[in-house]
Amino acid sequence: MKKEKEVPKLPGMTEEKAKEVFRRCDPMLIGYGGSIAYGTNLPTSDVDIRGIYMNPLDEFIGVIPVSEQYCPSGMDVTIYSLKKMMHLLLQCNPNVIEILGLKPEHYLYVTPEGQEILDNREIFLSKKAAITFGGYASAQLNRLMNKSGRATEQVAANEVRSIARALVAIRKRENLSNIRIDDVAGVPTISIRETMPIDQYARISNEICNIHADYKESSRNRKAVEHSKLSKHMMHLVRLYMMAIDILESHQIVTYREKEHDLLMEIRNGKYLEADEATPKPEFEELLGEYTAKFEKAVKETDLPKTPDMKKANELMMRLVRMHYDGLSGGMTR
Repeated sequence: MKKEKEVPKLPGMTEEKAKEVFRRCDPMLIGYGGSIAYGTNLPTSDVDIRGIYMNPLDEFIGVIPVSEQYCPSGMDVTIYSLKKMMHLLLQCNPNVIEILGLKPEHYLYVTPEGQEILDNREIFLSKKAAITFGGYASAQLNRLMNKSGRATEQVAANEVRSIARALVAIRKRENLSNIRIDDVAGVPTISIRETMPIDQYARISNEICNIHADYKESSRNRKAVEHSKLSKHMMHLVRLYMMAIDILESHQIVTYREKEHDLLMEIRNGKYLEADEATPKPEFEELLGEYTAKFEKAVKETDLPKTPDMKKANELMMRLVRMHYDGLSGGMTR
């Protein structure tokens, strides 16, 4: 039998909660997420924990449904299953690929299997980053506009434009053509002439619904502005471009933004907001334009492959499973 793993101390978590995590799943990699991982945390920032666990063997070879993630109640902790994480990493999903670029001291628990993933991080890099990071940046820009003073004063006029921009990213990401947004007598209207799996439709509609909800809930938007959420959206928009440029230009995943730390904190602390604290300054628009141009240049010039090498990815997956279950005796489940 495999030796029982020692349960590490996890920040923001009692010893019993940490033991629960290891009872409920079999982590191979755990690290910080969110602002701590980016280096933009404040004393009041929450502690986010992210990780990867090995699927039970019966999910690989049996009829048991494959699990996707474990999120302990009451905490900002998400531990993804290996099968789910591999899928997200191969899509170059910005929310999860950052776990492969943390500072060494921000990894809280790493098994040999976890280190194997880190050592082979380049397998997951491809031109898909241009689409996924571009899409996330577009969504972040929508949130920024929705929560700005200009947007809250012109909700109806901006909603169609925001969703239209999101649809451009959606069409590229989802390889769609017949989906568009129209303004019919002042009412935003979606037109979809595509046949697609229900999970794809749910993904698209959820993204559009999120934008729509931001516009409809104007009181929520104003509250977000009052609590400095706007500057946080501004900072994350720039950070996304920084990370995408690194991936496309130098094939590096750099989550902790040490070189740009001061700039990002200036943005987060409101330096680029007007006196009303609800409207980005022209200087921010100039800064954003510079990073947008750098991103677009990196997209055109990157020498990353169009798609990940699925043969290498599959070999890595098989190697991880063998490493993890090597020496297991008895039945076919844990």
